[in-house]
Amino acid sequence: PSLRALACASRAWYGLSLAQEILPFARHLHCRLLTPKNVCKRSGEVWPPSEPLQVHRLLDSQPLGDQDVLIHCLQICLHRRFQPAMDLYSQLEEAANLETWMRQLRNFRLTQFPPAAGPGDAPPPSWCAAAAALPDGRLCVVGGGCYSYEWTNVQSNMKEVFWNQPGLYVFDISSVQWSRQATTGTLPPPAHTYASAHTVLDSRWMFWCGGYYGQAYNTAYALDIGTWEWRALRNSSDQCPSARYFVASFEHLGALYAWGGRSSQDKYCNDLWRLDRSRAQQDIVHTEEVVASGSLPPARFGSTLTNCDDRFALLFGGGQWKTGGRFLSDSTIYSLNLRAFEWSRLHTTGLDPMPRLQHSAVNLGGNLVLIFGGYEASERRYLGYPDAAVLNARSLQWMQLDSGNRLRIGVQVEVSSDEGDDKAIGLVVDGPELIPHCSQNGWYVKVGSEVMLVEERLLQVRQHLQRRPRAPMHQDGEQLPVTASDGAQRMDESNFEEIQDEHSWMQGCFPCGRAGMAVAEAKPGTRRFYIFGGARYVHQEWFSDVF
Repeated sequence: PSLRALACASRAWYGLSLAQEILPFARHLHCRLLTPKNVCKRSGEVWPPSEPLQVHRLLDSQPLGDQDVLIHCLQICLHRRFQPAMDLYSQLEEAANLETWMRQLRNFRLTQFPPAAGPGDAPPPSWCAAAAALPDGRLCVVGGGCYSYEWTNVQSNMKEVFWNQPGLYVFDISSVQWSRQATTGTLPPPAHTYASAHTVLDSRWMFWCGGYYGQAYNTAYALDIGTWEWRALRNSSDQCPSARYFVASFEHLGALYAWGGRSSQDKYCNDLWRLDRSRAQQDIVHTEEVVASGSLPPARFGSTLTNCDDRFALLFGGGQWKTGGRFLSDSTIYSLNLRAFEWSRLHTTGLDPMPRLQHSAVNLGGNLVLIFGGYEASERRYLGYPDAAVLNARSLQWMQLDSGNRLRIGVQVEVSSDEGDDKAIGLVVDGPELIPHCSQNGWYVKVGSEVMLVEERLLQVRQHLQRRPRAPMHQDGEQLPVTASDGAQRMDESNFEEIQDEHSWMQGCFPCGRAGMAVAEAKPGTRRFYIFGGARYVHQEWFSDVF
């Protein structure tokens, strides 16, 4: 062949080889922390929520007093084996009086856990907020909230209380500065913008359903992102979904779709609804149920439904919440044909990701969907970078993001003795955790029927498992925590994980394990998106960082 034909063929092959659906890991996905100077984490066990958060009490209750909060803070730190708290405890035994005791506790809290803050007027740490990227390089965040515990009218009992985040905050990407944006109009009621279906259509940011177990909604509101005016939207249809929150939603051809969710009466849904904003400029919308066929997914909440180029949507995760932080779920994935609205259960290959709910999913372009974050209840653990996965919806194959050659929960390891003579095969079930007496990280390893804390230097990875080990269970089926810390991370753990594996497809700083993150696509087709906030709800830790 001629040199010109060879050159053309080479260029065509080079372009084909870089296509994400052919070689999806030909390029790295870079994750960058945009708020490195902010204190972006608040432990609810240490600092109770305060303004600008607004409390939404369902029953008569009252906040804990300052003394109760400080004592509770110390108890939690000791329970989670926070070494500075253990050092403080020995000093407190020598305190001359209660005033000295409390002063030392206050200084300890302020030193070890600075209040969350950042450049500009930063939003309070919260989860289940909504985020949207504006064309001028700014990120808008609204809604979300957190929980705390208060005394009921009987001082020996405590009740969970929801705190709503009503403000609108704008983050300037170039200057990395937060500002609070004033709004006008008819504001949504408390928690309406918490765990809601939302999307930006033209110049209006639409919100539908939302709420929490104390108050759920089936109404819609819109925020004009040009005038910052809230508008209550009237429904012209006689069909309306039941009030619900934590729905799985996506935008398709100018309409907002919502599936599943949970009602305030603890009822779970598996119906599909559409909100048409054809007359939204007149504050009128039209909702109707979409009658879908095929293999219908079971009712659940906290799932994700990701639009893949307006051809199909992928449903992953979710579950039905049980008392004590447990839920029933699996890694089954469903596809919704957006022309025929037919459900299909997909049978995938590769390393299945952990079951989860309240996670995030992003379309990376074409048939690639990134799944990250969320809560896995069998181990009461929040999932981070090691548990992120990409599904190629064309080949129906799950892809690992890292080389897999590192310590993590669910890997088989070889355990060596200090002398190096004796070796045993075990399974990592929890960790890492700082071992105080030797100032080294250790991992909980199950060897036979015994679970032991082993120094990291004595462990060598052998192979990964298809599925993570489940937590021990009673004969009646009740799950038990693996360790005394109930899966909680270290109290001084960073809010991000720096990926140091040079063979990983993902590089940079990735959010630490958490759920309920707000995700906003920067611009259609750019494969760039922003992440805000999230929480470890079971462990009372809330975030306000931006990636």
